[in-house]
Amino acid sequence: MSGQGGSTAGTTAPNPNTSSPTATAVLLSSSGSIRIPPLRGLENWRIWRVRMEVLLGELDLIEYVDGTKTQPSSGSSGLDDWLKSDRKACGIIRRCVNDNVMTNILACETSSEVWTQLKQLYKVADIVAIIELHQNFFSHCMLDETCINDHVRTMRSWYDQLRAINSNLANDFDWAIALIASLPLLWDVFIQTLRPLLNFQDKTKWPDMAKQVTSLVMAEGQQKKQRSVEAGLLAKRTPRQQPHSGLVA
Repeated sequence: MSGQGGSTAGTTAPNPNTSSPTATAVLLSSSGSIRIPPLRGLENWRIWRVRMEVLLGELDLIEYVDGTKTQPSSGSSGLDDWLKSDRKACGIIRRCVNDNVMTNILACETSSEVWTQLKQLYKVADIVAIIELHQNFFSHCMLDETCINDHVRTMRSWYDQLRAINSNLANDFDWAIALIASLPLLWDVFIQTLRPLLNFQDKTKWPDMAKQVTSLVMAEGQQKKQRSVEAGLLAKRTPRQQPHSGLVA
């Protein structure tokens, strides 16, 4: 892999909040080449972080970055291999940030130091995102006319984003409760049928509970849509069925 992104800066100072397409790093992973736009700051930290974690995970380097695989002591047989892998991880991260961000990590010596420094710099972005996502996920109300597929997709996006920041921010029980609570008042009779499924005490049953609730909600949404279509068709036919009026011979 070559650091192609590092040679794109010109002599004129670019806007630190923008990035030209040529600055995008193209890196190889086990699943093929991955294009990662450079980290510019708060604006794209969360998405960039997820992409980098995926890439570093595929390259078996994430344990160096998150500090799980610590540096062996001096003279240990595995020290050289550790240093080689850590330098590789460090180089990948640095090729995926713009010059403005780079100035904040120049003094870092290991990939773990680089990663920790970036998280400290942009943790406010995660806090703001957590507040916004939490409000959206737990307070959203589905409109009567909204397609159930679109609604579940929106809810799932917020849920996944929360867990991408930290897996403790939302769990399967939260998903089931939030999805049920987001349904319109017209669904109240159906909602009553879901209550027996909710089991807060036994966490081992949460994953199956979440899947079952999701499946039932999706099925009910599809049925409601079908009934609405059928009612609409019936309403269109009804005016045409006028009694024949005329003189009887």
